[in-house]
Amino acid sequence: MLKFILLTAILNLILTNGKLAQKIGNCPFKQGPVLCIEECFIDLDCPGFQKCCSNGCGHVCMEPSLFKENKNSPRNHKSTFSI
Repeated sequence: MLKFILLTAILNLILTNGKLAQKIGNCPFKQGPVLCIEECFIDLDCPGFQKCCSNGCGHVCMEPSLFKENKNSPRNHKSTFSI
C-alpha cells in the first residue's frame, strides 16, 4: 500500500509539470544595475516567499510583487550615452 501511495505521489508531481514549484505572486519590475548570475532556476530554490526572477541578465531570488506588470505603464530605463 505504501508503494502505491508513493508511486501515485511521484506520478502526480510529474503530471503537474512543475506547477507545484511556482510560488504565489509575480516577479517585480526590473530596476537599476543587475548582476549576471544564476542564483536560482525555480521558485523552490529561493528561501521563504521569494521567487526566482529574471533580472535581464540572470536569475535571482526576489520578494514577489502582488501586482502584474501593466504593459502600458512607464518603466524605469537606464540612461546611456556615448562621447
